[in-house]
Amino acid sequence: MRAVWKHAVGCGIAIAAFLQCACNDGRREGNVDTLIPPLAIETKALRKAYAAFNRNDIAATVEALHPQVEWTEPPEFPGGGTYHGHEGVKTYLSQSRARWAEGRSEPERFIVAGDRIIVFVHVRARLKDSRQWHEARLADVFTFRNGKVSQMRAFADRQQALEWAGVKGFRCKSSRYPAQSITSHHKCRVTSNHESTTMRGHPSATRRLALPAGDLFDR
Repeated sequence: MRAVWKHAVGCGIAIAAFLQCACNDGRREGNVDTLIPPLAIETKALRKAYAAFNRNDIAATVEALHPQVEWTEPPEFPGGGTYHGHEGVKTYLSQSRARWAEGRSEPERFIVAGDRIIVFVHVRARLKDSRQWHEARLADVFTFRNGKVSQMRAFADRQQALEWAGVKGFRCKSSRYPAQSITSHHKCRVTSNHESTTMRGHPSATRRLALPAGDLFDR
């Protein structure tokens, strides 16, 4: 009888421990569900900025930028160079957007690394007085400070953007597209630990809107 009683007590303790673990797991899972990914708010702000640029709302485009932002475009882009502050960036973006008859600058991928977000951008635009469409796949690297973009550097070469930001584990072949290349196609394969993406594109003669190493969050 004593053995049976000990067995029953043992089973009761085991069940209680099991239930306690289940409750703890549930709380942990609940916590995971409520965790906010790094730079999630900043990523959302960038999505809004690209959308604003596409509807030609330049004032809304710069809302995510720090008042003293440094904005750098490659020298091979029309108007390439470095611009400072909201007014400098708005002037550049307005002039760039004014060249378009129609088009869009769509973010394809957001890669968070430390205090930086690398955005792979697909640009497709038709310039004024032209029937020809231009297409490019570029990269923008945004550095954040206190929730605002303190620096933006654009790259015609996505691999160069990743390397500049200190991102490892991504490899891009033929990631640079010669300006005005309309007849030839180039493939760029970007690989990470969990997926591969093949992209095709042409660069545009115009720029639409055109990490230190750390934990990567690919969105």
